Amino acid sequence: PEAKKVLHESVNRIMAIAATHELLSKQVKDDVALRQTLEAVMYNFRHLFQGAQPIEMMMDVDPAIMVSSEQMVTISLVVNELLQNIFDHAFEPQTSGVVKLSGTLDTITVTDNGKGYDVHQSNETSLGLMIVKSYVRDKLKGKITIESNKQGTKTCFYFEQNTSDVVH
Repeated sequence: PEAKKVLHESVNRIMAIAATHELLSKQVKDDVALRQTLEAVMYNFRHLFQGAQPIEMMMDVDPAIMVSSEQMVTISLVVNELLQNIFDHAFEPQTSGVVKLSGTLDTITVTDNGKGYDVHQSNETSLGLMIVKSYVRDKLKGKITIESNKQGTKTCFYFEQNTSDVVH
């Protein structure tokens, strides 16, 4: 079971990277639509976990928001890791739930209505969260906030916008 779980997580990470690079290969400019790439990441989760967990996934990201391709790769990996944590830990098996992904020009928020966790304890023991925090800090030059209780978890990460405009 542990090997199967690790393999499943690895496949998910590879799919997130592959989806991002597929979109990037079709781009003429260096900027990428944030929503389009995040939709691909969410699609992979729906596909990989369909039938296993009755979790509704919603998205609220303005399709006009563009980010640099370099930022998009990192954002995709961070969102992928956050979603993986939700699917692995937020809900008891066969429990329904809701995950919402929202984005603005310089902020991504991932929320769930799962069981929550002790943020301070997980900060010290979760390799996934350590990687997420490192990516946000070092690659996105941003910061991350996590709030969690018995009603769910809200993770926001802020990043410096490398692009100078939003296409309307």
